[in-house]
Amino acid sequence: MASAGWNGGKAKSTAQAKAWMRHNSKDERIAANHSNTDIDKSRTPLNWSYRGLSYKARCAAYDKRMGEIDQGKPGSGKNARTVLQAVCVYSPAALRGDLDKLRDWFQRVGELAEAQFGAANVIDMAVDVDEVHDYPDADTGEQRTAAEHGHLWLVPEVDGRLNGKEFSRRAAINKFNDSLQHMTEREFGCAFNDGTKKKRRGTVEQLKARTLRVEVEMLEERAGTIISDAMDRASKITADANRDAHAERRGGG
Repeated sequence: MASAGWNGGKAKSTAQAKAWMRHNSKDERIAANHSNTDIDKSRTPLNWSYRGLSYKARCAAYDKRMGEIDQGKPGSGKNARTVLQAVCVYSPAALRGDLDKLRDWFQRVGELAEAQFGAANVIDMAVDVDEVHDYPDADTGEQRTAAEHGHLWLVPEVDGRLNGKEFSRRAAINKFNDSLQHMTEREFGCAFNDGTKKKRRGTVEQLKARTLRVEVEMLEERAGTIISDAMDRASKITADANRDAHAERRGGG
């Protein structure tokens, strides 16, 4: 992998942002059965995150940060604002398989993200080591091994305002990739950016299948988020009703 991946990481709604965070929650992943057959649930307990937050804690941190900044006028479709920027950071080839070193490396990734984008804008970064699997290269058919990777979630705030376009401008992306490269060389003695510019290709049918698979996973995660939120609200309503009924009984006695 040549660099951190920003493409496809613009969430246009809070529901989508929270669905992504739910999908990469270790506890939620252990409990659920996902359509992604590349997830090895026996390795899921080895996953970790930069801040060590649960899914609900990530949502709370996200809601808090969004409430602190000017979100501007709401939009829809192409005019919808980016409410979360997800960046997929792949592990350096020389460190793959060494979880101790990877913990140190991803810790530094989080620190560099805080330094560039602001600590308050770094919600968390989920590191997945349970999706390491062999796959055929789409171009050559050669067997390759997928890398451990981190899903870095950033609130695209610039000068107190939500501004996804300015936040993810090319200069900012290059700066972050350069920081990762320099840190990896200086502190770990290996390269992060391998210098290639490979693009994933395939037949039209393969590309359609990949797109459909992502869409299905997103719909599943969004449905799970809606159900979870509804159950939380129902539990709160029940608890409030029980408390009121108890108070009435005490008052009547």
